[in-house]
Amino acid sequence: MTIFTPAQIRRIARWLLVAVSIYFVGWLISHASSAITPFVFGGVLAYLFLPLVNFFERWMPRWLAILAVYLLTFGTVVAAIAFVIPPLIAQIAELIRALPDIATIQREANRLLDEYEQLLASLPPAIQSEVQSAIASATSEGLGTLRANFVNYLQGIGQFLINSVLSVVNTVTFLLGFFLVPFWLFYVLMDQRTGRDYLNRLIHPRLRADFWAMISIIDYDLSGYLRGQLILGTSVGLAAWIGLTALNMAGMKIPYTVLLAVVAGVTELVPVIGPIIGAIPAILLGLADSPTTAL
Repeated sequence: MTIFTPAQIRRIARWLLVAVSIYFVGWLISHASSAITPFVFGGVLAYLFLPLVNFFERWMPRWLAILAVYLLTFGTVVAAIAFVIPPLIAQIAELIRALPDIATIQREANRLLDEYEQLLASLPPAIQSEVQSAIASATSEGLGTLRANFVNYLQGIGQFLINSVLSVVNTVTFLLGFFLVPFWLFYVLMDQRTGRDYLNRLIHPRLRADFWAMISIIDYDLSGYLRGQLILGTSVGLAAWIGLTALNMAGMKIPYTVLLAVVAGVTELVPVIGPIIGAIPAILLGLADSPTTAL
């Protein structure tokens, strides 16, 4: 006497296979994240590219539509590199040059040390003795801790070297994965309908309508959110650059306009506090000129 019919056994085996596959994917992600990350990035690109590919497929073969999307993306990236990256790098370098150098920091540290010694000398002898005793005790305790943990420090250095080697290997794997992503992405986009049909066969006929309705709702909300965030970040960055450029033309002399615009556009993607974080650098630089500029 059989407990399950052949159809039920096949269904159970199918779902067991799905569960094992999900477990294997989770294990693979946790143990090979550097190699998997490029393909996760490729999956996000496939999700973003798919509507464009389907749109262009109305007038050309699918493989040509994919190449058209590739060329459009490549052109956008090249334009961004040509018009945004050079001034951005120049302004970052200018900001680094404007920061205090090591000699300035050392002079400031010496000045603070002199002020401390003068303050200590102005105190009564009893208080001077207590302060010096506390400093000596803290120094001695710190040196004792350093000696006690010297072996741990050496082990830490060895672990750091091992991690550095592993980091190099992971970086090479990561870059190799990104090199393969365009080719992998091409076949994912080409076989999208085949994958959909295969997934459709895995689902029981009575559940297919509900499953694809749920997927459609998720796709509509998620794609709308991603497109909205992309448009929002780009619009805020562009508006910030236009506004800062207009202020400079009005004679307010605000530096790092491109850098501030990029910061504003990127931080706009952070929910709630992103706009506040993005506004802080611009306000601080404006205060360096005048309160009116900051406003």
